[in-house]
Amino acid sequence: MATGRITLADVKASRIPVAANVPSVDPRVAYYVNEAVQRLLPRGNWVGTVARFRFCLADGYLTLPRQIQQVLGVVVCDHPIRIRSQWYEFIENAFGRWHEPDGCASHLLDRGLDCAFASVSVSGNQIKVYCDLAADVSAPILLQGTDSTGKRVRTNPSLDLLTYVDGEYVLPSLAGTLSTTLWGLGGLASVQKPMTKGAIRLSEYNPTLVTERPIAAYEPTETQPQYRRCLIPGLSNLGQCCNPETTTYFPCTDKVVEVLAKLAFIPVVADTDFVLIQSIPALRLMVQCLRKEESNLMEEASLWEARAIQVLNDELQDYVGDATLMNIRMPTADIGGGGVLNVL
Repeated sequence: MATGRITLADVKASRIPVAANVPSVDPRVAYYVNEAVQRLLPRGNWVGTVARFRFCLADGYLTLPRQIQQVLGVVVCDHPIRIRSQWYEFIENAFGRWHEPDGCASHLLDRGLDCAFASVSVSGNQIKVYCDLAADVSAPILLQGTDSTGKRVRTNPSLDLLTYVDGEYVLPSLAGTLSTTLWGLGGLASVQKPMTKGAIRLSEYNPTLVTERPIAAYEPTETQPQYRRCLIPGLSNLGQCCNPETTTYFPCTDKVVEVLAKLAFIPVVADTDFVLIQSIPALRLMVQCLRKEESNLMEEASLWEARAIQVLNDELQDYVGDATLMNIRMPTADIGGGGVLNVL
């Protein structure tokens, strides 16, 4: 039995298949575990579900990787900043709409979801699709959005004049395959891809200047990629960060942004994939809950779920320990968007 991070192979070697009433080699073991993790994740910041990420940014636009579900804290050049929701810019008594040059990098604003870490920056550019492995040259990648004339991209991939799809299919290659579509400014709206053997990468290609820049990188198990997009207004105004990193593993001579984040649910597929919830006992109890739900025994299912959450709470308390000092988070006087600024 594993004593550190657990994999799908560890799950199969535990009593979880017995709780699921399926053989350990049955693919339903992964189905049960994935659903159990997906159900338990929103219920708390469990051991192993919170991590720190570092980004090296030239401006305030930040697209969070697939692994991040929720931002819990942000530090810009060693100084914590405030986290704002997507509603903040629409509050009547707040500051209104923010742009990248505005402010002094004191807020992180939620800007919704995007399918790539960078947008098409010039109208009329093409998208070049790469694959890391030759085994993926026949994997069709569907690019969807609007072209340089503002029209929704519609194509006829089978050339039968009957079957049209939203978007354009592009077969990736090791050297890169260009889209036929000339995309509009920020025109790439969504991407669909099959499960692949290796990573798929997109670049924005300028046919006039014969230049390109990376805009997306998709992992093998991603099929409908979507990432959270954020803005730190005024980050580009800071100049070089006050403490640029010079280490070999993180060479950054620009602005260093560190994020404390709740990890996102990613299904396990292979035996070597790590399971995000690291408690075998809690997973076993949650699988029991799922089995009771399948039998329409909802009250019994709730009891099993409560036991699973209690196990996770106990493990979290044991991990944090009694000596840790818990700080109270207090707003400052310049919070903006309402609130009590002074109490007399």
